[in-house]
Amino acid sequence: MSVGEVFFIGWSLLMVIICVVFFVWGWESGQFKHIEKAKYEMLQEKEPQPWPGREKKNHDTAGRKEAPGENGGKV
Repeated sequence: MSVGEVFFIGWSLLMVIICVVFFVWGWESGQFKHIEKAKYEMLQEKEPQPWPGREKKNHDTAGRKEAPGENGGKV
């Protein structure tokens, strides 16, 4: 066997092992259960979650432009 053949067989075995490991991980973590759930879950009316680390803006100042100097000199 040449070095290329050994490399090809070794690489193929590595890819098969990685695929089997990910398949088993997905099966054990429940990735293949309720596969239809995701397309219906987006249709449910829920209040959107705020971005992590951002505070919720006050509704009466939303959409109102600040006058010059009103923001304390911040750009």
